[in-house]
Amino acid sequence: MCKVFAFLLIPAVNAFFSVVPTVRPALSTSLGAFGVTASISVKEDKKNIIPGIIHIDNSCRIQSVDKDIPHFYDLLKEFKSITNVSVLLNTSFNMAGEALVESLEDAINTFNKTKIDILWFPEIGKMIKK
Repeated sequence: MCKVFAFLLIPAVNAFFSVVPTVRPALSTSLGAFGVTASISVKEDKKNIIPGIIHIDNSCRIQSVDKDIPHFYDLLKEFKSITNVSVLLNTSFNMAGEALVESLEDAINTFNKTKIDILWFPEIGKMIKK
């Protein structure tokens, strides 16, 4: 089973997900860089905007992103400026039946076997395009 998470900017939590008031204070303090929370229900009017991150029970596991992880923070901010959505899908990087990508070499080999158009290495500031 594939684990699907959503990267999102912290302000998007209340915009996209149903968080009951008693959970909000704990949620806001637990959402640091890559803070993972319990599954949260997606708001009804947002389902059509982010369908790829919604589990069968209408929940989503979220990972918040703040300025402590600048390459993801900047990516989300730019994506939001273009689409008005500050949520992105995050899942494992591997082909079916293969081990997870764990190195730059693994990433390039997997990239060459897929229909992925762009591979970005934020840690070294490198991008590869097909």
